[in-house]
Amino acid sequence: MKKGKWILGALLALALVVLGGCGKSEETASENKDSKKGESKEVTLKISASSTPHAEILEFIAPKLEQEGVKLDITITQDSIQTNQLTADKELDANFFQHTPYLNQWNKDSNQNLVSVTGVHIEPFGVYSKKLRTLKIYL
Repeated sequence: MKKGKWILGALLALALVVLGGCGKSEETASENKDSKKGESKEVTLKISASSTPHAEILEFIAPKLEQEGVKLDITITQDSIQTNQLTADKELDANFFQHTPYLNQWNKDSNQNLVSVTGVHIEPFGVYSKKLRTLKIYL
C-alpha cells in the first residue's frame, strides 16, 4: 500500500510541477531568470481539492514537493462549480476533485476551457453481491 501511495504521489508531483510551469507566466518567467543566476525561489501553487481523498493526497506529498521548491497552498472545496470558476479566473492555479466527464460538461455549460493535466488516480470501489461469494470465475 505504501508503494502505491509513493507512485501516486510521484504522479501527482509531476502533474503539479507541470501546473507550476503553466501558472502565472510573469512570476514563472522572473523565477526562471533568478534560477539561472544560481538563486532558487520557491513556487507556491494555490490548489483547491475535495477533502477526501484529494486533499489528503496533496497533504501527503506536500513535504516532498516543498523539498523540490514547490509549496502547496491547499484549500478544501465544498462547491465544485465555484472552484472551477476560481480556476478559470486564475484565482487558483489548479483544482483536484473531478472526473473528466464532469470537467467536460462544466466547460460546455460555462463556456470555459479548463484542461486536465493528467489522470492521477482511480477512486476505490467495491463489488457487492448477495449471490456471488467470489469473482475468481470471472477473472
